[in-house]
Amino acid sequence: NDEQKQVEEAIREMIHENKQAGKGKSSVLDILQHRTHRFSLFLVFMCSLVPVFSGLNIKSQYLVELLISYGLSQSNSTIAIMVISAVSLPVSFIAPLIIEKYGRRPIFVLLTWLCAFEWIGMAIPEMANNFGWLFETRWLFACLAAVLGQSAVNLGMLVMAPIMISELCPHNIRATVSQATQVPPIAIAVLEVFMFPTLRAPFG
Repeated sequence: NDEQKQVEEAIREMIHENKQAGKGKSSVLDILQHRTHRFSLFLVFMCSLVPVFSGLNIKSQYLVELLISYGLSQSNSTIAIMVISAVSLPVSFIAPLIIEKYGRRPIFVLLTWLCAFEWIGMAIPEMANNFGWLFETRWLFACLAAVLGQSAVNLGMLVMAPIMISELCPHNIRATVSQATQVPPIAIAVLEVFMFPTLRAPFG
């Protein structure tokens, strides 16, 4: 009886998929009304939010300024950024092998953890500045954190959402899913970059 129900449910899913494939471009409402497509939209949206809430956008605009505030000179901050890029570069070469061996899901979890530890590493020297603990090596925590964040980028953080779209979404909903999951994160990232100096001044 249970097997028969599963077969009937699978048949209904196939019929719906065929109808969807015969349609043109689907709307967001159409996607939300379909269980499988709704879940795919949710997964892709979660992937697209990881770069936004990582330190990538802040680093790209303010890393030199941050390193200077953590005790480095202008020239040493520039050198530190070059070293960060060089240290994390090998990840780019081994990323395809890692993804092929372990799959998308473990890599997505790894990217999330790298971004979390990046924020922790950036928070240590920032808290040191706020509380007056001006030890000379506080910039090192920021550099190590930046290496973790750049490793996440080189491991495929920015392309994870498009990959998920191509793997999870039927052709007729890809454009809609792409718009729904890429535009909001871009808006959030722009707002984040503009608000960072204002929020850092009073809150650190």
